[in-house]
Amino acid sequence: MTLPSEGLTSEEQMAQQLVLRHPEIQRFAFHPATRQPLRCEVVSIGRPLPADQHIYQLSGSLNDLWRVDLFNHFFNQTLRVIVDVRNRQILVMDGVKVVQPVLGDHLIALVHDLAVSQPAFLQVLEQMGLDATGGVYQDSRCERSLHLAGAWTWSDHEHQLSALVDLTDQQLLGWTLLPSTGKEQPSMVTERSLENTYVMENFCRLTDTFLIADWVIPATLTGSDGLEIHQVTWKGQPVIHSAKLMDWHVSYESGDVVGYTDAMGCPQFSSAAVVAFHGPRLDTIWSEQEVVGFRLIQDFRSAVWPYACNYYYQNQFDFYLDGRFRIAGVNHGLGCGGNAWYRPVFRIDLATGVPDEPQTMDTWDGRGWQALHSEAWSLQSDQTRYSPEGAQYRILGQNRGYLMVPNRGQFQDGSRGDRAYTYVVARRPGEGEEDLATLGQCCRSDEQQGPEIFMETPEELKNQHLIIWYVPQMRNDNRPGSEYCWARTEVQNGLPFYRSWPGTVGPLFIPIESHPQ
Repeated sequence: MTLPSEGLTSEEQMAQQLVLRHPEIQRFAFHPATRQPLRCEVVSIGRPLPADQHIYQLSGSLNDLWRVDLFNHFFNQTLRVIVDVRNRQILVMDGVKVVQPVLGDHLIALVHDLAVSQPAFLQVLEQMGLDATGGVYQDSRCERSLHLAGAWTWSDHEHQLSALVDLTDQQLLGWTLLPSTGKEQPSMVTERSLENTYVMENFCRLTDTFLIADWVIPATLTGSDGLEIHQVTWKGQPVIHSAKLMDWHVSYESGDVVGYTDAMGCPQFSSAAVVAFHGPRLDTIWSEQEVVGFRLIQDFRSAVWPYACNYYYQNQFDFYLDGRFRIAGVNHGLGCGGNAWYRPVFRIDLATGVPDEPQTMDTWDGRGWQALHSEAWSLQSDQTRYSPEGAQYRILGQNRGYLMVPNRGQFQDGSRGDRAYTYVVARRPGEGEEDLATLGQCCRSDEQQGPEIFMETPEELKNQHLIIWYVPQMRNDNRPGSEYCWARTEVQNGLPFYRSWPGTVGPLFIPIESHPQ
């Protein structure tokens, strides 16, 4: 896209033409691998700045020189070109990634027009007594989406109202009201600051209660333990005291095994490495064109996912109309390579009657249920036996209980099984009920995933309320046609389109109405 000739001087028109004819523009405007056209535009034409003369070592007068800035929306890259119009020469062609260009008057006007095009925002202006035609342009950034952005700010003696506009998608992202700084230059509002403020004020460490059919589901976005559901009931009966996905252990096999332990949580004042950009949301679960349940989802993303070494995780809780529920985690990749193992750490505290009542845990041995007598861990493997319902474990209280069905790829979500470590321990204070920063090491491939520290000296389980720690294992796959826990950036209408192949892990729980004899 070019600037229209109307409104440009003859020299500005010539500068633009010289730039567009240069062979480098063909490389800038097309994808290097696929040769698909990318969305690129000339964003401004003006005289070089004094700083340009120093940076690019321009000699002589600047009067015959023009600076043309182009922006590639796909790669978030600015191409700065210095043109000598008199001699028909390109003097400088400098490509800089993740640097916003100087916006021309047409884009500055577009920032204002997009901001005041939203009725809800116009209402805010009217309530504050601010003139919609006033205000000033302000530089801004979309640090997370990596889009071209600008802001428009209105000020009075007490307040500063700033609207952030995404110029790539051409939409108003949001606005914020701040105390006036008393300075001529207002405080910068950016995509990150808007999103962080919204999450912190509306969701972080606050409880939302979701009422879904017969389910009542309180959920809290924690500082670093993801989204925790607690005191969940179905048809008025307690079902879950607490369930949360606390960490993701990520290890890479490349000679030495290296990796990370990723906590998820609030974007500020927490130890979370992968943060929430918004609050929890609900989705519908369908089967054969019928609604069979509902899904509670919380997204956590690194700042510039899906770029390399950035992550996108989801906490996912499925609640079915028949009383079943699934506690799951989803990984969208991309990570740092195609040789990664992901091991999320779940803590599950089930309700089987009155609070703190004693519970028992049984395993299926191929013929029947066998009781666990002391704290223990086990690994789901090819030799694991399952009950006719597909359960590996059964947890029971006095009046009711649950069958725990691990994922073996049977849930029709494209998953490839859990291969999970399961730890059964007695509930004790200070063992994960509170918000933990991280638990365990990133890079172990054995049972030492963190929960084993709670059973260093295994205790008897008789007359104890039980906690289930569940650590599934998933390996990513970047082979074309077999992608799993992977993401890729593709070209769609000249802009980046982020495609992911999610991997899902986590057990299903089936309620048992009465204590089997």
